[in-house]
Amino acid sequence: MRIVENAGNHILRNLRRFGKVEVKSSHSDLVTEIDKQVEDMIRAELSRYDIDVIGEESWKGEKVRSGIFAMVDPIDGTLNFVHGLNFFAVSVAIFENEDVIMGVVHSPMLGETFYASQDDENAYMNGEPIKPSNTLDLRNSIFVTGWPYDRDMMSLTMKTIARMMEEVQEVRILGSAALELCYVGMGRMDGYWEFGLEPWDVAAGAFIAKKAGAKVSGINTEDYLETSQILATTPGIYEMSRKILREVS
Repeated sequence: MRIVENAGNHILRNLRRFGKVEVKSSHSDLVTEIDKQVEDMIRAELSRYDIDVIGEESWKGEKVRSGIFAMVDPIDGTLNFVHGLNFFAVSVAIFENEDVIMGVVHSPMLGETFYASQDDENAYMNGEPIKPSNTLDLRNSIFVTGWPYDRDMMSLTMKTIARMMEEVQEVRILGSAALELCYVGMGRMDGYWEFGLEPWDVAAGAFIAKKAGAKVSGINTEDYLETSQILATTPGIYEMSRKILREVS
């Protein structure tokens, strides 16, 4: 938490001073000099504890190692960051082999730090336990999703949005998978789904949401880290939501 919050402070000191902006996989998939600096900061700090880092901005396709390692998204929501929107986060998941054992998601602009550990039954936001909502009715549920960088998945995303809009109260697109998952965990959102994701987008947030009591899986499989698709909801609407999304996808 200290490492992640220090990284968030570095971001705050460099708002609107993010240097060169590069385009990665699509015109909406951006990286700034601050993304790279934050990832380097976290790597340097975790190396003191002999924890290797797989980072979004430095990953070269190497396979995940066994043992203890970290998966880091230095700024989840870079597009929001570049445009001066407050909804972005630093996201770090600690793995032991294939299992997440700790997750921290810090929103520097909102001053909120979400975290969970395998050694604790609860998940927390700023020290207070969080729980998902208790809604049982899709009609009273607010959902959130995101646009994929892979334009081949855009049609599928739009179809699922159109279908979910027939069933739920409203669908939002906020721009940070890590925070959106935490919002499901604390009941600000009742459900979240998305396609075209990478493991560092969701590893920490999904772990936190599950520890809080939300249901998390892939849409068509149980796995969500390797299948680039995820669904997270409050328990009472999980089966209904998954059924609808499966029918479309």
